[in-house]
Amino acid sequence: MGKHPEPSEALHELASTAFDHAASDVARGDMLIPFLLELEGEELSIRRHMPSPDSEEIDFIALAEKAQAYGCERVHEVDAVAVVIDGMVTIEGKKFDCMIAQVMERDGRHTFTIGQRYQPPSKGKAFMYLNDPFVMRVEERE
Repeated sequence: MGKHPEPSEALHELASTAFDHAASDVARGDMLIPFLLELEGEELSIRRHMPSPDSEEIDFIALAEKAQAYGCERVHEVDAVAVVIDGMVTIEGKKFDCMIAQVMERDGRHTFTIGQRYQPPSKGKAFMYLNDPFVMRVEERE
């Protein structure tokens, strides 16, 4: 079985920047609304995928799918993108809160899904990262 490709240093840095941005929301106890971070040269921009104002409930799955589809379109126009959603990961039978970033570069052949486990703020405990970011999945792009 061959070794999986690894994200470039630029993609690791983009994912870390995206996680830090997401952490600022989560650390305040806010819900993480899916967002897209775009890198063009040295410029970073963000696009949040917000629910409609008349929604009674927030459909996070639909927002995440919308952000992912938009990221797949935008990667052809900018240097790199990170699509960030909130989720869960199970490790050795235990569930953890996890920020998840799909990162890709314009000329890259792969989409990398990178996770960042965290402890949400609760019962007097502060938000904190539980590990370094880790590659969860590698997919070949079409």
